[in-house]
Order: sequence, then C-alpha cells, then structure tokens
Amino acid sequence: MLEDWILEVNTRDTIPIRAKYLRSSPGVSRARNLGIQHSCGEILAFPDDDSWYLPDTLRSVDAWFRRNQEYGILSLGCRDEQGRVSTNTWWQKECDIKWINMFRTTATCCYFVRRPPTSTPPQFDPSLGPGAGTIYGCGEDTDFVITLMEQGIRARFCSRLYVGHPKRAGFVDVHRARRYGGGFGRVLAKHSCRALFVGFVAYDFTRAIAHRILGNRNRSSQLWAHGRGIISAYFSE
Repeated sequence: MLEDWILEVNTRDTIPIRAKYLRSSPGVSRARNLGIQHSCGEILAFPDDDSWYLPDTLRSVDAWFRRNQEYGILSLGCRDEQGRVSTNTWWQKECDIKWINMFRTTATCCYFVRRPPTSTPPQFDPSLGPGAGTIYGCGEDTDFVITLMEQGIRARFCSRLYVGHPKRAGFVDVHRARRYGGGFGRVLAKHSCRALFVGFVAYDFTRAIAHRILGNRNRSSQLWAHGRGIISAYFSE
C-alpha cells in the first residue's frame, strides 16, 4: 500500500514536504527496508514512533556529515523527557564505533546513515527484530551497522547530540528475555564475534547468580533466559 501525503513542517520558512505512507508485511526490518527502497534523500534515519528530535537535530546532523566526509554513520546519544540517558549507554561521550562498543551505541532511532554510493541500497536482515517471526527478537539495529562497517564504512558515536526516547522497559518477562538473547546470539554468530559471545554469556550468568543470591528471583530468571537465548541462537546454525 502506498499513499502520498503532503505535510506542512514548521520551519523558519514553512516548506511543504511530500511524505509517503507505506504498509509492509510484518516485521520491523521489512518495514525499514521498504522505507529505504522508497527513500530518496542522502541521509537515512529510522526514528521510532515514540522518539523525538530536538528542533536543531537534523540541521546539526547534516552539518556534521558535511564536516566529516570520511564517515558514513553517525549515532547520537539518547535521553528521556527528564534528560536522563535512556539508551545508547556507552560511557564515552564521543568515539568511533568498534566491536567493543557496538551493542551500546547503535539504537536504531539514534543513528543516521549516509546513503552508500552503490546501486544496491543497504538492507536490514528480515530475520531479526520484532515481528520477524523468528526467535531473534532484537539485534537488527546493530547488525545493520556492522554490515555497513564490514563494507568499509566508518561509524561514529557522539552523545553530545541526542535523540529523545523513553527509557526502555527491559526484558519484562522470561519469554521476551530469551528472544532478546536470541537476537544477540544470532548477530554474534553471523559476524563471528566469539570473544563478545563469551563475554555476554558470562556477564548474564554472573549477574543471574548474583541476583538469585540477593533474592531477586524474577530478575535472575530473566538474565538466565537471556544468556540461554544467546547460546541457543549462536549455535543454531
């Protein structure tokens, strides 16, 4: 389904912008791929339905890409309505995105991608993320960035600029925790991240044991399920 809408955007000089309303098959990755297919701008962005930009965010991002031609990806910080860090929780204010920090700097609603100069547009993995119909309930955001980095595209994290987004609810329950772990495990296996796989599993199980000792049985069960999800997905193929 495709419809054209004309939106009036409140800028210094009000300019009508043509927006396309698209309806895709289920899955957040499929929906984003459809959006990429119909997009025409130089810079791609993937805001969530509950995220927001500050008045100068897009102007600042555009200026940053103009100053930094060697980069193809810029990921911003993320804060809630009270100004507290809500995701993209890496401790450095600004750094290149590398293997060590990629899972803490690549929330989809926070990054902007310069359209690669190829005839084939970048694609999210449709087997990953909410609605994919698989056990891989997350990870599509980080996988997309890693895939571009493996093609030689440089990525930068800068939390001095930020996108607004409520703090994430977390695992919520054991079932969701296992699906989130499955997404992590699939991305780690897909990109041969053996050291990170060991680190994430050890981190989950260590925290699960600590919470069990402290009497936080629900949190312990969620962390244990998350770690098991990572292991199951990592060795599933």
